[in-house]
Amino acid sequence: MKAKLLFFHPKRRKMNKNKEEIIEKLKKAGLITEEKKEKKKFKTPKVSDSVKNLMEIIGDAYYSKNSSIFFNAVFGKIANYCPGIYKKMSRNLEMASMRVLPETYFSTAVGVSFFVGISGFIVVYPIVSLLKITGLKLILVLLAASVGAATITFLLFYFYPVNKISRMKSSIDANLTFALSHMAAITTSGVPPDKTFEMLSEFTEYGGISEESRRIVERVKIFGEDITTAIRYVARRTSSQKLKELLFGMLSIIESGGNLREYLNEMAERALFNYRLERKKYIENLSTFADMYTALLIIAPLLMVTVFAIMSVLPSKGGFMGFDLLTLMKLGIYFVLPSLNFIFLLMLSVSQPEV
Repeated sequence: MKAKLLFFHPKRRKMNKNKEEIIEKLKKAGLITEEKKEKKKFKTPKVSDSVKNLMEIIGDAYYSKNSSIFFNAVFGKIANYCPGIYKKMSRNLEMASMRVLPETYFSTAVGVSFFVGISGFIVVYPIVSLLKITGLKLILVLLAASVGAATITFLLFYFYPVNKISRMKSSIDANLTFALSHMAAITTSGVPPDKTFEMLSEFTEYGGISEESRRIVERVKIFGEDITTAIRYVARRTSSQKLKELLFGMLSIIESGGNLREYLNEMAERALFNYRLERKKYIENLSTFADMYTALLIIAPLLMVTVFAIMSVLPSKGGFMGFDLLTLMKLGIYFVLPSLNFIFLLMLSVSQPEV
């Protein structure tokens, strides 16, 4: 009891207060450094960090109304594991003149394929449940549906630029003859090559040629390249072999200081001559198809109907190859004739040149 009273004695409290004041003064003078106890920081697990980043990415994509932000962040690194497919897709996008970054297009293709695969799993599961398929068969069917849907979706993304390249090539080859005549007329008046391509890009009637001319103009005006560099860039990436040869020929004429007007006039005459030859060959093919159509789909059906009519009058009850005459006539009318007509239409559409 006496020790407790001694601790709370006024003199004791005064001594403690003086001690604290002395320590504070020594700290301010820099003679004593205060030892700071480091607090242990709680490290959040990596999973929570990744979830937090994912939520931020989803929020950015939602507020910006741009799903490519999400696909780039989540699926963008997959391109490192399949560089061959990524390079081919990048090349096709460039040749197709699609205004999208290869990274964005590839990550979008992978992301959409992933979600379509999940959707396929969800859609097929109730159908499989109704069929009462269980066990290993159920797992295999669901995996096949999911992987098949994802694969088909990715292939659609992959071949879309290829299809666009094919359509651009057809458009360029079909309009090159007329575009060459236009370019020759422009250069005859002394217009420089960059202005020639600028004027050509304003005519949408030339299809793919207008698009390629627009690319040349953009590289000159926006990227600050000279006309020879811009022509070389487009010539290496165009899908048409004819346009490639024309651009490289123009490039050599410009760099060597030759007469561009004479070169374009000569190329226009040559292209017009080839155009007439192609049309003549197409007309000859049409006459051949017309003879085949007359023989197979007009005369042959009439002969068959006549033969079947005569056979039906005869007392014989037998048919042909196990079929009675009525069944054979129905097969010919409802299956054989429509199939042959469809094949001829397909052959005509394939052989028809672009206009």
